[in-house]
Amino acid sequence: MSMATRVMIIEDDLAIAELHHKYLSQLAGLEVVGIATTRIEAEMQLDILKPDLLLMDVYLPDDYRGKGCRYATTGNERWRR
Repeated sequence: MSMATRVMIIEDDLAIAELHHKYLSQLAGLEVVGIATTRIEAEMQLDILKPDLLLMDVYLPDDYRGKGCRYATTGNERWRR
């Protein structure tokens, strides 16, 4: 039995995040494990949820100079392979 790819959605517009969630949940092999609407919320959830894949809005209102993207790809131990 294969495990689903764990997806986390990072999107400040909740309506768009919910549309992404609805669409991704219908695809075989994907499991949406969380939605974050701010950079701070995303950083906390990344450490807890440890997703395999991120669907991320790169322009979050509380994300000065792309710190969220850097954290998601280098600041989180899971992504340093």
